[in-house]
Amino acid sequence: MEDFNGSGSKIEKRQLFDDIKFMESEAGWSIPLARVKDGKKVHYRYNEDNFSIKNQKISDEELDAINAALMVLLRFRGLPQFEWVNELVPKLQSLFQQDETIEAISFDQNEFLVGLDYLPMLYKSIIKETALAIEYQSFKEIEPKLVKIHPYYLK
Repeated sequence: MEDFNGSGSKIEKRQLFDDIKFMESEAGWSIPLARVKDGKKVHYRYNEDNFSIKNQKISDEELDAINAALMVLLRFRGLPQFEWVNELVPKLQSLFQQDETIEAISFDQNEFLVGLDYLPMLYKSIIKETALAIEYQSFKEIEPKLVKIHPYYLK
């Protein structure tokens, strides 16, 4: 690395081996790696000649995260200092083959806000258009009851 990038770009062997281990794991890219010994040296290469990290499929969870980020970007559309959003959003939508992005969430300030841990589940339910069964107990009632809701928008 120092030959290509100059001094100061050196990494330790341990870091390199940790990176390779991560790339082989499911959390990384599950790369099919072959270790070829040549005397005291070991060369690393893909088992499959046509394998590339760039050809990996995006998981549903990753796609949901990208859609959530896209929704946040859409909130800035139209503001003078965020003209780039108007250009970026259609490119991202076409890249991920989505014709229309559902606007499902907007943000306000609330210092007493609780229940943010439910936000990902609620957002996913809106995007996937699925109903939720929620246990609700009114202050007037002794027992909670099961209520089926169809969330459309979060504020």
